[in-house]
Amino acid sequence: MGSQNESQFFAIMDSAVLKAKLKPTTKLVYAAIASYYRGESSLIFPSYNRIADIVGINRRTAISAVNELVIAGVIKKSAQM
Repeated sequence: MGSQNESQFFAIMDSAVLKAKLKPTTKLVYAAIASYYRGESSLIFPSYNRIADIVGINRRTAISAVNELVIAGVIKKSAQM
């Protein structure tokens, strides 16, 4: 399942997200974002480019998926300070 040098991550996905009427790509974007959560803070700031790289989509699709998650109330978006 990939080379030893390949970066791997594991993220727990909320069952509400799995059951939500979201596009499959949007659920993958949620998992990519969740992979950045480390428990210290609820604030994480992966770039759209990084999310796109992880999921294997383009930046525009990552932006659309994040917006879908915000509209669904799954995540909140804020500016990094």
